[in-house]
Amino acid sequence: MLSGFITVFLMLVFIGIWIWAWRPENKASFEETARLALEDEPDDLGVAAHHARKQDA
Repeated sequence: MLSGFITVFLMLVFIGIWIWAWRPENKASFEETARLALEDEPDDLGVAAHHARKQDA
C-alpha cells in the first residue's frame, strides 16, 4: 500500500515539473540557457557571473 502512495506522489511531482517546464513564462529563460554553450566568449567566472554581466549591459 505504501508503494502505491509513493507511485502516485512521484507521478504528481513529475506532472508538476512537466507543467512548470512547459509554461510560456519559462521559454525565454530556457532559450537563453540553451544558447550559453554556443557563445564565443569564454566564461571563467561561471554562469551566475555571466547572467550578472548581461543584466548590467
